[in-house]
Amino acid sequence: MDENKQKVLTLLCYIMMRVIAVIILGFSIYLIIVEKIDELESRYFMIAFYSLLLLGASFLPSIIKHRWKIDIPEFMELLFIAFCIGSLFIGEIVGVYRMNSWWDGLMHTLSGSLIAIFAFSFLRMLNESADIGKKFSPLFVVFLVFCIASTVGVIWEIIEYCADYFTGSNMQRYFNDATGMDFIGQEALRDTMLDFILNSVGAATVCIIGYIDLRVKKTLIRSPRRFNTHK
Repeated sequence: MDENKQKVLTLLCYIMMRVIAVIILGFSIYLIIVEKIDELESRYFMIAFYSLLLLGASFLPSIIKHRWKIDIPEFMELLFIAFCIGSLFIGEIVGVYRMNSWWDGLMHTLSGSLIAIFAFSFLRMLNESADIGKKFSPLFVVFLVFCIASTVGVIWEIIEYCADYFTGSNMQRYFNDATGMDFIGQEALRDTMLDFILNSVGAATVCIIGYIDLRVKKTLIRSPRRFNTHK
């Protein structure tokens, strides 16, 4: 697919993402006003929150482009859109996370991979910049990429814990949804540790590919480029 077609596809995906978010947000707000059942109201509030996140995420790449004058490759934007729809829309709003535990694992693996791809791409761009006097070694780059992806995974688990603590949700799967009983021992830690492991697997896979990419000097992962602001 040529570059112009990729740009058109990316734009259409963003429009679809925003339309979905606005429709669901409006519908959930309507139901919050109409419905009087506490349990349903709580669910609608969460749907409205995730719709806002989905809408905000659709503008994030544009903000990065204009704020830091960076040209983000279309494939990276399409991966980002796919993850947002899979995680926020399909996972949280539709409720696939609660119906199929493997979807949560898939999203954590993909998130580790995506964060590693973004980190690797930007570090490579920085490494190739004329403003940097000393170049990073390939081993240091992939080590730093893995650390970044792992740290983001840890931060997300902290967010899940805070959400569970303050809202009574079950993002960390610490109790049985069917019975409402808390899990005990390692079973209570299972979801969190599995998320860490899958996030690390996704990041490590990209790091291996990235290391080979840097060693053989092939552009397997195309990096963002700074816009030329000089006349």
